[in-house]
Amino acid sequence: MKVLLIDDSESEIRMMQEVLRESRSRIELTATRSIRAARELLAGNGFALMLLDLGLPGENSLDFIRELKKNAEWNDLSVIVWTGSNDAEEAKACIAAGASGFVTKPISLERYFEVIADLEGRA
Repeated sequence: MKVLLIDDSESEIRMMQEVLRESRSRIELTATRSIRAARELLAGNGFALMLLDLGLPGENSLDFIRELKKNAEWNDLSVIVWTGSNDAEEAKACIAAGASGFVTKPISLERYFEVIADLEGRA
């Protein structure tokens, strides 16, 4: 399964890459640090799922989710919001915008493995 990770934190990206290596996952991860770069990567790459950081500096992740859901090419893409916020209202807003799930950071190594197992279960 092809997964696109969008996170401005290089350490979060490295951690997910390491967990995928350790777990010998079937997930093919592509990572970027901005929505602008993600738009370019989405075109024709066949991603099944996106992990999207809600707090990207200078970018509106909620608007991006809405944009994805309005676009016929991308509206079937599952989006899991991954964020440092545990605000229930933000979680509701993400789901209302079209996100498939909401994961709060920081997450433990065990939680990374749980997220990976959940992603593989969606394949």
